[in-house]
Amino acid sequence: MATTRSKKSPASTLKSTLALYYTRVIGAVFTIIFLRTIIFPHATLSPIGVDYNSQSLPGRAELRAYYAGTALIVVGGMLHQDIKVRVKLFLIQCLLGGFACARVVGYCIEGGGDFGADCIFVIEVIGATVAHVLKRMETESDKKK
Repeated sequence: MATTRSKKSPASTLKSTLALYYTRVIGAVFTIIFLRTIIFPHATLSPIGVDYNSQSLPGRAELRAYYAGTALIVVGGMLHQDIKVRVKLFLIQCLLGGFACARVVGYCIEGGGDFGADCIFVIEVIGATVAHVLKRMETESDKKK
């Protein structure tokens, strides 16, 4: 008995491909963040206003653990074959959206950031928005099946 496969429309295939490659790009970016934080923590953190070298030994270990650990969990999630692309997009949306929200709370409590922090905020908002749009497109194409 032959099985028939449902053909995806070109638009649906394009949406799925975009979503897949977006998760891979995010995985690559966080791989770089992980490696830089492990190898060159001061060079990685000082542009965003964190003076790694002036911290105590436990403080440096904590910074490296949080930044590298967060990056590594993102890399693992993006590379894991059993996690659906829609779930990966949701994780990206939560991570970057959470970073951006926490930044806004910090701005409200402590005042505005500097140019570097503001640029990262914009990147976080754009990244979370792209993940949201791609996730929504994936969900809509699933509903049409």
